Amino acid sequence: MNREFFPTVAIRNAGRTPSRLTKHVDWLVDQFSLLDDMIRPGLTVLIKPDLDCSRSPFDGQTTHPELVAVVGRMLRNRGAKVLVGDSPIVPHGCIESVWKQTGIADVARREKLKLVSFERDGTSPVAVDSRVYYIARPVIEADLIINLPRLRPNQWSYFTGAVWNMLGVMPGFQKGLHFKKSFGSDGIASVVVDVFSIAQPIFTIMDASGFGPLNGNGNRPSLLLASIDSVALDAVVADLAGLDPQMHSTTRLASEAGLGIGWMEAIKVVGPDIGPTGRKALRSQLESKMAWFSRLLIRSVSPLIEMKPQRNADQCSACHTCVKNCPTSALRLGSHGETVYIPQLCICCWRCVASCPSNAISIRQSPMAQQFLDQGRKSCAV
Repeated sequence: MNREFFPTVAIRNAGRTPSRLTKHVDWLVDQFSLLDDMIRPGLTVLIKPDLDCSRSPFDGQTTHPELVAVVGRMLRNRGAKVLVGDSPIVPHGCIESVWKQTGIADVARREKLKLVSFERDGTSPVAVDSRVYYIARPVIEADLIINLPRLRPNQWSYFTGAVWNMLGVMPGFQKGLHFKKSFGSDGIASVVVDVFSIAQPIFTIMDASGFGPLNGNGNRPSLLLASIDSVALDAVVADLAGLDPQMHSTTRLASEAGLGIGWMEAIKVVGPDIGPTGRKALRSQLESKMAWFSRLLIRSVSPLIEMKPQRNADQCSACHTCVKNCPTSALRLGSHGETVYIPQLCICCWRCVASCPSNAISIRQSPMAQQFLDQGRKSCAV
């Protein structure tokens, strides 16, 4: 068990059958005795996976549902009330379809875990320096957060890791609005680190399936990495890929902000060494060959990338539920009782879409926004 001051990152080659996965997660948890004191009966614990609304649970772009199941069961056995929630950067349709597509709905039903809709359950404004972020209310109200990121390439900073995964606590497209104001990898990383500082998890298990060394059958085992320090975990991933952790923008900025340890000299790594072959495979899969095009595209067409709510007057019942649920009063009542939309105040949290009982509000994407999103998915798949 880890009782040292320096943070520990534990690594485990894990299988995908539930019984084996449970054994490996138990081993990872056992490395951190502090969890025994922190996870107590009666606490509300939010599991934050990494979900993608256009992906299946088996293509390497979303947290595997069985990992959510095993961690949820572990928390329930300790007497915690378990919630599961995430908001993909751009929801296509309702969050229920994302749960179904990614296999999370089946797991939650089987393991008696409560799924929460960040879009529907409201937000709370939180200021970091001069910037204001609207964070999902279940995140703010949870006693503890368990972070289950999926390791995958990222067009801004090599990989989407533990710190980056917490960006999903902001519902809707407001992430995109912040990104439009923050050109460059450091600008976007500062937004990610701000949000991480608001919603810091007590424990992170990273799903790095398919990134381990080749075994005798020519397949890569499922690799899991865990730590109480999310920043240290990202630093170890960068180091395994042959990168200087301080060159990974979110790791550097988060460590400079005192949110974790971002240099290898102060981190203890336990578990198997993935070896030169594993390190080479890891780096090759994390190098996004389309990253430069993503940056060029968003710089060039940012003013044309828009996603806004639109109301279908024929379906609207004039119940004004959208007005009551809008956190910024972008939707308000006019002088004659009509619904008025103030686009300058809209943060694209999609609560109006999720709360409308008549399904009279949908998400309007500009043609350039659709092209940007399609290109982003392709870059992650390279």
